[in-house]
Amino acid sequence: MADCLSCPEHSNSTAGSEYCFCKSGMYWNNTSCFLCPEMSASHEGALNCTTCPPGSTSIINGTSCTCPEGLMWILDEEGIGSCQPCPTDTWKDRNMLICSSCPEVSTSMPGSTRCSCSEGKIWRNSSCLNCVPGTYRNQLMSVCTECSSTSVSQDGAERCIECPPGSLAMPNRTICLCPKGMVWTWSNKTLGSCTICPENTYPSSDTSACLPCPLFSTSAAGSSACSCIAGTFTNANRTCSVCPSGTSSKAGSDHCSCPAGTFWNSTQCKKCPSYQISQTGSLQCQTCPQGTSPSRNQTECSCPHGTEWNWTAQNIGFCAFCPVNFYKSAQMLSCAPCLPHSTSAAGSSACSCIAGTFRNANRTCSVCPSGTSSKAGSGHCSCPAGTFWNKTSCQACEGSSVSKIGALKCQRCPLGAVPDKARSSCSCLNGVWTWGNHGNGSCVSIKTSQLSSHHILTVTLQACTTAFMAVGLLLLSVFLCRKWKGRQGVREDVRILYTPGGETVHIGDPEGGQERSTQVGEAEGGGEEGREAARGEGARQVDNEICQSEEIEEKLSENIYDDMDH
Repeated sequence: MADCLSCPEHSNSTAGSEYCFCKSGMYWNNTSCFLCPEMSASHEGALNCTTCPPGSTSIINGTSCTCPEGLMWILDEEGIGSCQPCPTDTWKDRNMLICSSCPEVSTSMPGSTRCSCSEGKIWRNSSCLNCVPGTYRNQLMSVCTECSSTSVSQDGAERCIECPPGSLAMPNRTICLCPKGMVWTWSNKTLGSCTICPENTYPSSDTSACLPCPLFSTSAAGSSACSCIAGTFTNANRTCSVCPSGTSSKAGSDHCSCPAGTFWNSTQCKKCPSYQISQTGSLQCQTCPQGTSPSRNQTECSCPHGTEWNWTAQNIGFCAFCPVNFYKSAQMLSCAPCLPHSTSAAGSSACSCIAGTFRNANRTCSVCPSGTSSKAGSGHCSCPAGTFWNKTSCQACEGSSVSKIGALKCQRCPLGAVPDKARSSCSCLNGVWTWGNHGNGSCVSIKTSQLSSHHILTVTLQACTTAFMAVGLLLLSVFLCRKWKGRQGVREDVRILYTPGGETVHIGDPEGGQERSTQVGEAEGGGEEGREAARGEGARQVDNEICQSEEIEEKLSENIYDDMDH
């Protein structure tokens, strides 16, 4: 067996081989192995070097050529190398020598320089990564883009979703800021909404979750916060503590209170002295104002009618007037509103029916029947003058009958009298129409002592005026006008001697007092001289007694002048 020889430098052989072969990046020149020239490469055992294709270079040791992105150096069956596209679902960038397989959930076309990731992922650091919450995959740029200020997204989102109208996104664009009492809930990666927090929970500060209410507190569904239950209070730590013994609190209160009629003496609730009062939560008791006294439970002072006890914000009590349309009688503790169709002024002890209504048997106010009317505070409704109440409605008087306001029947005018246009009175031929106190009317003659005071004064002043002005050929014997006393509308004594043509007409003088007259004709000798004497004496007596009476002028002038105009 022949001896084995060592292979030349830079060459190798396999066991039992009859020849040696050069290493990659070298070639055999019949005597030894030499490095491939620049821009060429060879594989192990190659007899020659292959020139690298345009756009590529050889690596430092010449073992292969570096192909452009998406291409890889591949040897054919004859050992000749060339740059070939990376196969499907592989990739190669400029820093790689060979093509690499794409990660899961990604693909590539032949000759790709990167892999295409699935929805919500981007190609980053040779792998497919999710877009972080608050961003979405921009398909055109294959990058993660931040959501707008009114939209949000979850991890790996392909797009952002808009927040409900009127709300904004959190700064990190991961959830929407919901209205009070609501939190943002994701249904899936592409759908979210604001939902109401259930009962006894409240929203977290970032409105991302509903948290349970702390001990001794509660909340209604949709509440933005929990509140302390009754009998507890909110302490300095913003939690709920139980009220001390003897005190109480309303739900949601930040303090506990002593009951009315007591006060807090720094350690416990203590009863007020018998002559003082207090309201719930008082720190001290108050003495009732003069003229009032404490109630039995010492919670308020008894106020006069038309007023009620009030407390100020500073825990000071006083008697305040009942407001308009409220009332309080002496037996009531507080002001009450007036019933329908009634009214009252401030400080009233009772309400009165408004005009157009009346107080019924139940002491309430009812609307007057159609066609009737009433004054404010009235106890009944009235038909207008010229009508009467026929138990169901106001009926007009007929024929020669008349009626006054509120009449229950019509009255026929006496013989010789006719109704006026409104049928409210009769026009008398001799005398004037007068309604009596009981609703009956009659024609009253001016020659009778039964004349009403108003009409007697009317005639008196007319006579005085006639004498004073000496109008016409009327012969006056004497005017004796004693002063009129207006006390309660009672006539004490008025007498006129009206003597046209020498005749005397007596009006008044019920007491039968002494006449002070001068008879025309025989008494003065008759003729023009007698008449002149009568006129002078009458004028003087009128001037001295009636015509200077301010009492008559002030009290009755309006009615008198009305009659004179007619």
